[in-house]
Amino acid sequence: MQISCSAPLPVLSARLHSRVAAGQRHPGHLDAATVSEIEAELARFSQPLPIAGPQLLFDSTQPEPLALTQCLAAVRALL
Repeated sequence: MQISCSAPLPVLSARLHSRVAAGQRHPGHLDAATVSEIEAELARFSQPLPIAGPQLLFDSTQPEPLALTQCLAAVRALL
């Protein structure tokens, strides 16, 4: 089973910029120097991996309790 987390690229980019500005990520990530590279990677990895098995989509733009409830219900249905 694959759970793919998704959000529109502008949302992901805004989250990244917010984390960099707040200093919420480990300095080893060198985010301040590589934000444009990270944004390119976010765009590249916006699709689920090409593997066999059920794929569930976790929409991280929804309020967390709702998205989590929906994801857990889908996982339970597959078990």
